[in-house]
Amino acid sequence: MMFLIALVVVGGVALYVMTSDERVRLLRRIVDAVQPVAAAAAPRAEEHAFRAALRARTSMALVTPALVFVNVAVFIGLLFGAGAMSDPNTLIGWGANFAPRTTNSEWWRLVTSMFVHAGFLDLTINMIGLVVIGLVLERLVGHVTFAVVYFATGISGGVASLFAYPLLANAGATSPVLGVYGLLLATSAWGVLRRSPLTIPLAVVKRLGPVAAVFVLYVLVTGGLGNVGNVIALVVGLGFGFVLTMNVGETTPSLGRAAAAMAAMVGIAVVCSVPLRGIADVGPSIAQVVAAEDRTASVYQHAVNQFVKGRADAEELASLIEGTILPDLQSASAPLRTIGKVAREQRPLIADAGEYVRLRSESWQMRADGLRAGNMHTLREADKTERAALTAFERVRPSDQK
Repeated sequence: MMFLIALVVVGGVALYVMTSDERVRLLRRIVDAVQPVAAAAAPRAEEHAFRAALRARTSMALVTPALVFVNVAVFIGLLFGAGAMSDPNTLIGWGANFAPRTTNSEWWRLVTSMFVHAGFLDLTINMIGLVVIGLVLERLVGHVTFAVVYFATGISGGVASLFAYPLLANAGATSPVLGVYGLLLATSAWGVLRRSPLTIPLAVVKRLGPVAAVFVLYVLVTGGLGNVGNVIALVVGLGFGFVLTMNVGETTPSLGRAAAAMAAMVGIAVVCSVPLRGIADVGPSIAQVVAAEDRTASVYQHAVNQFVKGRADAEELASLIEGTILPDLQSASAPLRTIGKVAREQRPLIADAGEYVRLRSESWQMRADGLRAGNMHTLREADKTERAALTAFERVRPSDQK
Protein backbone atom coordinates (compact mmCIF):
# COMPACT_ATOMS: atom_id res chain seq x y z
CA MET A 1 0.00 0.00 0.00
CA MET A 2 2.81 2.43 0.91
CA PHE A 3 4.46 1.65 -2.42
CA LEU A 4 1.28 2.55 -4.31
CA ILE A 5 0.91 5.81 -2.37
CA ALA A 6 4.52 6.68 -3.09
CA LEU A 7 4.02 5.86 -6.78
CA VAL A 8 0.97 8.13 -6.99
CA VAL A 9 2.83 10.96 -5.25
CA VAL A 10 5.84 10.66 -7.56
CA GLY A 11 3.56 10.51 -10.62
CA GLY A 12 1.67 13.58 -9.47
CA VAL A 13 4.88 15.52 -8.94
CA ALA A 14 6.14 14.47 -12.38
CA LEU A 15 2.93 15.68 -14.05
CA TYR A 16 3.11 18.94 -12.12
CA VAL A 17 6.62 19.78 -13.28
CA MET A 18 5.91 18.82 -16.93
CA THR A 19 5.11 21.45 -19.53
CA SER A 20 1.71 21.34 -21.25
CA ASP A 21 3.31 19.99 -24.46
CA GLU A 22 5.00 17.19 -22.52
CA ARG A 23 1.69 16.23 -20.90
CA VAL A 24 -0.01 16.06 -24.32
CA ARG A 25 2.76 13.86 -25.73
CA LEU A 26 2.54 11.51 -22.70
CA LEU A 27 -1.24 11.23 -23.08
CA ARG A 28 -0.89 10.36 -26.78
CA ARG A 29 1.65 7.65 -25.98
CA ILE A 30 -0.68 6.13 -23.39
CA VAL A 31 -3.57 6.13 -25.87
CA ASP A 32 -1.38 4.56 -28.58
CA ALA A 33 -0.32 1.81 -26.16
CA VAL A 34 -3.85 1.04 -24.97
CA GLN A 35 -5.62 1.04 -28.35
CA PRO A 36 -4.24 -2.34 -29.61
CA VAL A 37 -5.13 -4.00 -26.32
CA ALA A 38 -8.64 -2.55 -26.40
CA ALA A 39 -9.10 -3.58 -30.02
CA ALA A 40 -7.99 -7.12 -29.27
CA ALA A 41 -10.28 -7.37 -26.26
CA ALA A 42 -13.34 -5.97 -27.99
CA PRO A 43 -15.42 -8.50 -29.95
CA ARG A 44 -15.10 -7.98 -33.65
CA ALA A 45 -18.10 -7.08 -35.78
CA GLU A 46 -17.71 -10.36 -37.66
CA GLU A 47 -17.91 -12.33 -34.44
CA HIS A 48 -20.93 -10.28 -33.32
CA ALA A 49 -22.69 -11.14 -36.57
CA PHE A 50 -21.84 -14.83 -36.17
CA ARG A 51 -23.14 -14.94 -32.60
CA ALA A 52 -26.36 -13.19 -33.62
CA ALA A 53 -26.89 -15.55 -36.58
CA LEU A 54 -26.19 -18.55 -34.34
CA ARG A 55 -28.76 -17.36 -31.77
CA ALA A 56 -31.31 -16.84 -34.52
CA ARG A 57 -30.78 -20.35 -35.86
CA THR A 58 -30.62 -22.36 -32.61
CA SER A 59 -31.02 -20.65 -29.26
CA MET A 60 -29.19 -23.27 -27.21
CA ALA A 61 -27.47 -26.65 -27.42
CA LEU A 62 -29.42 -29.60 -26.01
CA VAL A 63 -27.67 -32.75 -27.20
CA THR A 64 -24.19 -31.80 -25.99
CA PRO A 65 -25.18 -31.21 -22.33
CA ALA A 66 -27.28 -34.40 -22.41
CA LEU A 67 -24.32 -36.45 -23.65
CA VAL A 68 -22.08 -35.00 -20.95
CA PHE A 69 -24.69 -35.76 -18.29
CA VAL A 70 -25.04 -39.41 -19.34
CA ASN A 71 -21.27 -39.92 -19.54
CA VAL A 72 -20.73 -38.44 -16.08
CA ALA A 73 -23.66 -40.40 -14.60
CA VAL A 74 -22.31 -43.70 -15.95
CA PHE A 75 -18.83 -42.89 -14.63
CA ILE A 76 -20.22 -42.17 -11.16
CA GLY A 77 -21.99 -45.53 -11.30
CA LEU A 78 -18.73 -47.22 -12.26
CA LEU A 79 -16.83 -45.35 -9.56
CA PHE A 80 -19.12 -46.41 -6.75
CA GLY A 81 -20.23 -49.75 -8.20
CA ALA A 82 -18.77 -53.20 -7.67
CA GLY A 83 -15.51 -54.11 -9.38
CA ALA A 84 -12.42 -52.12 -10.27
CA MET A 85 -12.59 -49.81 -13.28
CA SER A 86 -9.26 -51.25 -14.40
CA ASP A 87 -10.88 -54.70 -14.68
CA PRO A 88 -12.17 -55.36 -18.23
CA ASN A 89 -14.98 -57.48 -16.79
CA THR A 90 -16.27 -54.44 -14.91
CA LEU A 91 -16.32 -52.37 -18.10
CA ILE A 92 -18.02 -55.21 -19.99
CA GLY A 93 -20.62 -55.41 -17.23
CA TRP A 94 -21.41 -51.73 -17.77
CA GLY A 95 -21.75 -52.10 -21.54
CA ALA A 96 -18.26 -51.97 -23.07
CA ASN A 97 -17.83 -53.27 -26.61
CA PHE A 98 -16.42 -56.83 -26.48
CA ALA A 99 -16.68 -59.01 -29.58
CA PRO A 100 -17.64 -62.32 -27.90
CA ARG A 101 -20.56 -60.51 -26.22
CA THR A 102 -21.44 -57.88 -28.83
CA THR A 103 -21.54 -60.34 -31.73
CA ASN A 104 -23.72 -62.77 -29.79
CA SER A 105 -26.95 -60.73 -29.85
CA GLU A 106 -25.68 -57.85 -27.68
CA TRP A 107 -25.30 -55.31 -30.48
CA TRP A 108 -26.57 -52.57 -28.18
CA ARG A 109 -23.01 -52.46 -26.83
CA LEU A 110 -22.03 -50.46 -29.91
CA VAL A 111 -24.04 -47.60 -28.35
CA THR A 112 -23.53 -48.15 -24.62
CA SER A 113 -19.75 -48.43 -24.99
CA MET A 114 -19.65 -44.73 -25.96
CA PHE A 115 -20.67 -43.81 -22.41
CA VAL A 116 -18.29 -46.08 -20.48
CA HIS A 117 -14.91 -44.69 -19.40
CA ALA A 118 -12.14 -46.58 -17.64
CA GLY A 119 -10.65 -43.53 -15.92
CA PHE A 120 -11.33 -39.99 -14.75
CA LEU A 121 -8.74 -38.44 -17.08
CA ASP A 122 -10.23 -40.13 -20.16
CA LEU A 123 -13.69 -38.90 -19.19
CA THR A 124 -12.51 -35.36 -18.46
CA ILE A 125 -10.53 -34.89 -21.67
CA ASN A 126 -13.27 -36.41 -23.83
CA MET A 127 -15.98 -34.25 -22.27
CA ILE A 128 -13.90 -31.07 -22.54
CA GLY A 129 -13.17 -31.91 -26.17
CA LEU A 130 -16.89 -32.45 -26.78
CA VAL A 131 -18.20 -29.38 -24.95
CA VAL A 132 -15.82 -26.81 -26.40
CA ILE A 133 -16.84 -27.74 -29.96
CA GLY A 134 -20.33 -29.13 -29.39
CA LEU A 135 -21.86 -26.01 -27.85
CA VAL A 136 -21.13 -24.09 -31.05
CA LEU A 137 -21.34 -26.82 -33.69
CA GLU A 138 -24.65 -28.27 -32.47
CA ARG A 139 -26.34 -24.87 -32.79
CA LEU A 140 -24.84 -24.45 -36.25
CA VAL A 141 -25.87 -27.80 -37.78
CA GLY A 142 -28.93 -28.49 -35.61
CA HIS A 143 -29.71 -30.93 -32.81
CA VAL A 144 -30.66 -33.84 -35.08
CA THR A 145 -27.64 -33.67 -37.38
CA PHE A 146 -25.28 -33.33 -34.43
CA ALA A 147 -26.82 -36.36 -32.68
CA VAL A 148 -26.84 -38.40 -35.90
CA VAL A 149 -23.15 -37.74 -36.54
CA TYR A 150 -22.22 -38.44 -32.91
CA PHE A 151 -23.92 -41.83 -32.78
CA ALA A 152 -23.18 -42.85 -36.38
CA THR A 153 -19.46 -42.24 -35.94
CA GLY A 154 -19.47 -43.96 -32.55
CA ILE A 155 -21.16 -47.02 -34.04
CA SER A 156 -18.83 -47.13 -37.05
CA GLY A 157 -15.83 -46.87 -34.74
CA GLY A 158 -17.25 -49.65 -32.59
CA VAL A 159 -17.68 -51.99 -35.56
CA ALA A 160 -14.11 -51.27 -36.70
CA SER A 161 -12.87 -52.06 -33.19
CA LEU A 162 -14.66 -55.42 -33.30
CA PHE A 163 -12.60 -56.32 -36.36
CA ALA A 164 -9.31 -54.93 -35.09
CA TYR A 165 -9.49 -55.71 -31.37
CA PRO A 166 -12.10 -58.45 -30.83
CA LEU A 167 -10.72 -59.52 -27.45
CA LEU A 168 -10.36 -56.06 -25.91
CA ALA A 169 -13.05 -54.31 -23.89
CA ASN A 170 -13.42 -51.18 -26.03
CA ALA A 171 -15.06 -48.23 -24.31
CA GLY A 172 -15.04 -44.45 -24.22
CA ALA A 173 -16.30 -41.43 -26.14
CA THR A 174 -13.11 -40.78 -28.10
CA SER A 175 -14.49 -42.19 -31.36
CA PRO A 176 -17.74 -40.16 -31.45
CA VAL A 177 -15.96 -37.00 -30.27
CA LEU A 178 -13.42 -37.40 -33.08
CA GLY A 179 -16.41 -37.90 -35.38
CA VAL A 180 -17.73 -34.52 -34.24
CA TYR A 181 -14.33 -32.99 -35.01
CA GLY A 182 -14.57 -34.47 -38.50
CA LEU A 183 -17.99 -32.82 -38.83
CA LEU A 184 -16.46 -29.52 -37.69
CA LEU A 185 -13.71 -29.71 -40.32
CA ALA A 186 -16.21 -30.35 -43.11
CA THR A 187 -18.59 -27.63 -41.88
CA SER A 188 -15.73 -25.13 -41.66
CA ALA A 189 -14.60 -26.04 -45.18
CA TRP A 190 -18.08 -25.40 -46.58
CA GLY A 191 -18.21 -22.15 -44.62
CA VAL A 192 -15.01 -20.92 -46.26
CA LEU A 193 -16.19 -21.93 -49.74
CA ARG A 194 -19.69 -20.48 -49.25
CA ARG A 195 -19.31 -17.58 -46.90
CA SER A 196 -22.28 -16.40 -44.84
CA PRO A 197 -22.94 -14.86 -41.41
CA LEU A 198 -22.72 -18.44 -40.08
CA THR A 199 -19.19 -19.00 -41.33
CA ILE A 200 -17.17 -19.61 -38.16
CA PRO A 201 -14.96 -16.51 -37.69
CA LEU A 202 -11.25 -16.83 -37.12
CA ALA A 203 -11.64 -15.13 -33.73
CA VAL A 204 -13.97 -17.93 -32.57
CA VAL A 205 -11.58 -20.57 -33.90
CA LYS A 206 -8.72 -18.98 -31.97
CA ARG A 207 -10.80 -18.94 -28.81
CA LEU A 208 -11.84 -22.60 -29.11
CA GLY A 209 -8.57 -23.83 -30.59
CA PRO A 210 -6.38 -24.17 -27.49
CA VAL A 211 -8.90 -26.30 -25.60
CA ALA A 212 -9.63 -28.43 -28.67
CA ALA A 213 -5.88 -28.83 -29.14
CA VAL A 214 -5.63 -30.32 -25.64
CA PHE A 215 -8.10 -33.04 -26.65
CA VAL A 216 -6.33 -33.75 -29.95
CA LEU A 217 -2.92 -33.79 -28.25
CA TYR A 218 -4.20 -36.21 -25.60
CA VAL A 219 -5.53 -38.52 -28.32
CA LEU A 220 -2.16 -38.42 -30.08
CA VAL A 221 -0.11 -38.98 -26.93
CA THR A 222 -2.25 -41.91 -25.77
CA GLY A 223 -2.11 -43.56 -29.18
CA GLY A 224 -5.74 -42.84 -29.96
CA LEU A 225 -5.08 -42.28 -33.65
CA GLY A 226 -3.41 -45.68 -33.73
CA ASN A 227 -6.81 -47.11 -32.87
CA VAL A 228 -8.59 -48.15 -36.06
CA GLY A 229 -12.00 -47.37 -34.57
CA ASN A 230 -11.02 -43.76 -33.82
CA VAL A 231 -9.62 -43.20 -37.30
CA ILE A 232 -12.75 -44.64 -38.92
CA ALA A 233 -14.95 -42.42 -36.73
CA LEU A 234 -12.99 -39.31 -37.75
CA VAL A 235 -13.25 -40.20 -41.45
CA VAL A 236 -16.98 -40.99 -41.20
CA GLY A 237 -17.59 -37.69 -39.38
CA LEU A 238 -15.75 -35.86 -42.15
CA GLY A 239 -17.80 -37.66 -44.80
CA PHE A 240 -21.10 -36.99 -43.03
CA GLY A 241 -20.12 -33.34 -42.73
CA PHE A 242 -19.41 -32.89 -46.43
CA VAL A 243 -22.70 -34.57 -47.36
CA LEU A 244 -24.99 -33.00 -44.76
CA THR A 245 -23.65 -29.46 -44.29
CA MET A 246 -23.27 -28.37 -47.90
CA ASN A 247 -25.83 -25.58 -47.40
CA VAL A 248 -25.26 -25.01 -43.69
CA GLY A 249 -24.85 -21.27 -44.30
CA GLU A 250 -28.49 -21.12 -45.40
CA THR A 251 -30.21 -23.72 -43.24
CA THR A 252 -29.66 -26.76 -41.05
CA PRO A 253 -29.63 -30.15 -42.82
CA SER A 254 -33.12 -31.52 -43.30
CA LEU A 255 -34.44 -34.24 -41.02
CA GLY A 256 -34.92 -36.51 -44.02
CA ARG A 257 -31.33 -36.16 -45.16
CA ALA A 258 -30.00 -36.76 -41.66
CA ALA A 259 -32.24 -39.82 -41.24
CA ALA A 260 -31.15 -41.19 -44.62
CA ALA A 261 -27.50 -40.76 -43.69
CA MET A 262 -28.05 -42.53 -40.38
CA ALA A 263 -29.94 -45.37 -42.07
CA ALA A 264 -27.14 -45.78 -44.61
CA MET A 265 -24.55 -45.90 -41.83
CA VAL A 266 -26.53 -48.49 -39.88
CA GLY A 267 -26.94 -50.57 -43.04
CA ILE A 268 -23.21 -50.50 -43.72
CA ALA A 269 -22.51 -51.40 -40.09
CA VAL A 270 -24.88 -54.37 -40.29
CA VAL A 271 -23.28 -55.65 -43.50
CA CYS A 272 -19.79 -55.26 -42.03
CA SER A 273 -20.85 -57.03 -38.84
CA VAL A 274 -22.16 -60.19 -40.53
CA PRO A 275 -18.72 -61.90 -40.67
CA LEU A 276 -18.28 -61.20 -36.96
CA ARG A 277 -21.48 -62.84 -35.76
CA GLY A 278 -21.11 -65.55 -33.15
CA ILE A 279 -17.48 -65.03 -32.09
CA ALA A 280 -16.96 -67.29 -29.08
CA ASP A 281 -15.43 -66.26 -25.78
CA VAL A 282 -13.06 -69.13 -25.05
CA GLY A 283 -12.09 -67.71 -21.67
CA PRO A 284 -14.66 -69.67 -19.61
CA SER A 285 -13.83 -72.93 -21.43
CA ILE A 286 -10.11 -72.46 -20.83
CA ALA A 287 -10.81 -71.65 -17.18
CA GLN A 288 -12.65 -74.99 -16.81
CA VAL A 289 -9.67 -76.89 -18.21
CA VAL A 290 -7.22 -75.05 -15.93
CA ALA A 291 -9.40 -75.74 -12.90
CA ALA A 292 -9.67 -79.43 -13.87
CA GLU A 293 -5.87 -79.79 -14.05
CA ASP A 294 -5.39 -78.19 -10.65
CA ARG A 295 -8.19 -80.26 -9.15
CA THR A 296 -7.21 -83.65 -10.57
CA ALA A 297 -3.50 -83.16 -9.83
CA SER A 298 -4.37 -82.38 -6.21
CA VAL A 299 -6.64 -85.43 -5.92
CA TYR A 300 -3.99 -87.74 -7.37
CA GLN A 301 -1.22 -86.32 -5.15
CA HIS A 302 -3.35 -86.96 -2.08
CA ALA A 303 -3.90 -90.57 -3.23
CA VAL A 304 -0.14 -91.02 -3.81
CA ASN A 305 0.54 -89.82 -0.28
CA GLN A 306 -1.87 -92.46 0.97
CA PHE A 307 -0.11 -95.06 -1.21
CA VAL A 308 3.30 -94.12 0.26
CA LYS A 309 1.89 -94.54 3.77
CA GLY A 310 0.58 -97.97 2.85
CA ARG A 311 -3.07 -96.92 3.06
CA ALA A 312 -3.78 -97.53 -0.66
CA ASP A 313 -2.50 -99.90 -3.33
CA ALA A 314 -1.67 -99.57 -7.03
CA GLU A 315 -5.09 -100.85 -8.09
CA GLU A 316 -6.82 -98.12 -6.10
CA LEU A 317 -4.63 -95.50 -7.77
CA ALA A 318 -5.48 -96.90 -11.22
CA SER A 319 -9.20 -96.98 -10.37
CA LEU A 320 -9.02 -93.37 -9.17
CA ILE A 321 -7.48 -92.34 -12.49
CA GLU A 322 -10.03 -94.16 -14.64
CA GLY A 323 -13.06 -93.58 -12.46
CA THR A 324 -12.55 -89.97 -11.36
CA ILE A 325 -9.62 -88.13 -12.92
CA LEU A 326 -10.10 -89.00 -16.60
CA PRO A 327 -13.89 -88.40 -16.57
CA ASP A 328 -13.34 -85.06 -14.82
CA LEU A 329 -10.76 -83.96 -17.39
CA GLN A 330 -12.91 -85.06 -20.33
CA SER A 331 -15.97 -83.33 -18.92
CA ALA A 332 -14.10 -80.07 -18.35
CA SER A 333 -12.64 -80.10 -21.86
CA ALA A 334 -15.89 -81.00 -23.64
CA PRO A 335 -16.80 -77.34 -24.43
CA LEU A 336 -13.53 -76.98 -26.35
CA ARG A 337 -14.70 -79.62 -28.82
CA THR A 338 -17.98 -77.85 -29.54
CA ILE A 339 -16.80 -74.24 -29.49
CA GLY A 340 -17.93 -72.17 -32.47
CA LYS A 341 -16.23 -69.28 -34.25
CA VAL A 342 -12.98 -68.33 -32.54
CA ALA A 343 -11.19 -64.99 -32.85
CA ARG A 344 -7.93 -65.20 -34.79
CA GLU A 345 -5.90 -64.24 -31.72
CA GLN A 346 -7.31 -67.14 -29.68
CA ARG A 347 -6.85 -69.94 -32.21
CA PRO A 348 -3.33 -70.81 -30.96
CA LEU A 349 -4.74 -70.95 -27.43
CA ILE A 350 -7.42 -73.42 -28.47
CA ALA A 351 -4.82 -75.53 -30.28
CA ASP A 352 -2.59 -75.60 -27.18
CA ALA A 353 -5.55 -76.51 -24.98
CA GLY A 354 -6.48 -79.37 -27.30
CA GLU A 355 -2.90 -80.65 -27.31
CA TYR A 356 -2.76 -80.47 -23.51
CA VAL A 357 -6.00 -82.44 -23.09
CA ARG A 358 -4.87 -85.12 -25.55
CA LEU A 359 -1.43 -85.59 -23.98
CA ARG A 360 -2.72 -85.38 -20.43
CA SER A 361 -5.39 -88.00 -21.10
CA GLU A 362 -2.78 -90.29 -22.67
CA SER A 363 -0.43 -89.85 -19.72
CA TRP A 364 -3.19 -90.65 -17.20
CA GLN A 365 -4.24 -93.76 -19.10
CA MET A 366 -0.62 -94.98 -19.41
CA ARG A 367 -0.13 -94.38 -15.69
CA ALA A 368 -3.22 -96.42 -14.86
CA ASP A 369 -2.05 -99.25 -17.14
CA GLY A 370 1.48 -99.13 -15.72
CA LEU A 371 0.21 -99.23 -12.12
CA ARG A 372 -1.96 -102.26 -12.80
CA ALA A 373 0.81 -104.12 -14.65
CA GLY A 374 3.61 -102.95 -12.39
CA ASN A 375 5.44 -101.94 -15.58
CA MET A 376 8.12 -99.31 -14.89
CA HIS A 377 8.72 -98.67 -18.60
CA THR A 378 5.07 -97.73 -19.06
CA LEU A 379 5.20 -95.48 -15.98
CA ARG A 380 8.31 -93.72 -17.33
CA GLU A 381 6.52 -93.16 -20.65
CA ALA A 382 3.59 -91.76 -18.66
CA ASP A 383 5.96 -89.32 -16.94
CA LYS A 384 7.42 -88.27 -20.30
CA THR A 385 3.98 -87.67 -21.82
CA GLU A 386 2.88 -85.83 -18.69
CA ARG A 387 5.81 -83.41 -19.01
CA ALA A 388 4.85 -82.67 -22.61
CA ALA A 389 1.23 -82.14 -21.53
CA LEU A 390 2.23 -79.73 -18.77
CA THR A 391 4.41 -77.78 -21.20
CA ALA A 392 1.34 -77.21 -23.36
CA PHE A 393 -0.66 -76.45 -20.21
CA GLU A 394 1.68 -73.60 -19.27
CA ARG A 395 0.87 -71.96 -22.59
CA VAL A 396 -2.82 -72.22 -21.75
CA ARG A 397 -2.78 -71.14 -18.11
CA PRO A 398 -3.49 -67.38 -17.72
CA SER A 399 -0.35 -65.41 -16.89
CA ASP A 400 -1.80 -64.14 -13.60
CA GLN A 401 -2.14 -67.75 -12.39
CA LYS A 402 1.42 -68.85 -13.16
